[in-house]
Amino acid sequence: MGHGYEGEASNSAVAKALGISEEDVDNYVTIDTNDSDDGLVYNYIAVFNEATPPEVLAAAGVGEDDLSVELSVNVFDEEE
Repeated sequence: MGHGYEGEASNSAVAKALGISEEDVDNYVTIDTNDSDDGLVYNYIAVFNEATPPEVLAAAGVGEDDLSVELSVNVFDEEE
């Protein structure tokens, strides 16, 4: 089941939500989901890898101890 976070359009949406570049998203971010047992997605979680530069973490508002930030379930919705 696709969660709507594959491809370049998703990198753009995540970059915009986090305030970082699409290249930084591509290089350092993995998207996970917080979902129910029956597959209902409550929200997305941007998980930064340990090699992420401190300035990218700071720009995204992520602490070096946590390396993740919650994103709205609507982060991948296309604007009308």
